[in-house]
Amino acid sequence: LYTPAVDALRRAVEYLPENHSLQCALANAMWRANLKDAATATLNRAQETGDLNAQQWNAVGAVWVMMENPTLAVSAYEKALRLEPDDVPSRLHLATALQVFGNTKRAVTEYQAVLKSQPHHQSATNNLAWIYATSADASVRNGTEAVRLAQQVCHATKRRSPSAMDTLAAAYAEVGEHDK
Repeated sequence: LYTPAVDALRRAVEYLPENHSLQCALANAMWRANLKDAATATLNRAQETGDLNAQQWNAVGAVWVMMENPTLAVSAYEKALRLEPDDVPSRLHLATALQVFGNTKRAVTEYQAVLKSQPHHQSATNNLAWIYATSADASVRNGTEAVRLAQQVCHATKRRSPSAMDTLAAAYAEVGEHDK
């Protein structure tokens, strides 16, 4: 399925070798076509195409996440934030990558930073509540705050978001309110 895409993107990159977006797309297609080494090499070249902007570093980070490389994903998102320290999408991507790859303490810090600039950011609020409710690290769990945040998201979404409802259920379980 991805082989025709890989071939087409290789030709496009040959024609436009400095195009960062094409290189990221090629690495993505290669990874999905199980050409793992080629995908890694292509994404490494994409990072070396010159001065990348924050959006381009976010694209690189997203591909590293897909390729299950937490170190390089987090590094790419951190580079995006060095370029644009107040960029909420970059910070949210970083927090999500940290959460996915198990660094919940740092993910909490990054989600809190998102919420400091955008107090009603639903994804950040829901993800932070999920960590507070379910973290394997007891020092991170905070059931009361998980309930408060999850209720906030459920209210904002009029209880129509399955993920928010799941988070609220987990938060209630964390504080022992299983009947709710």
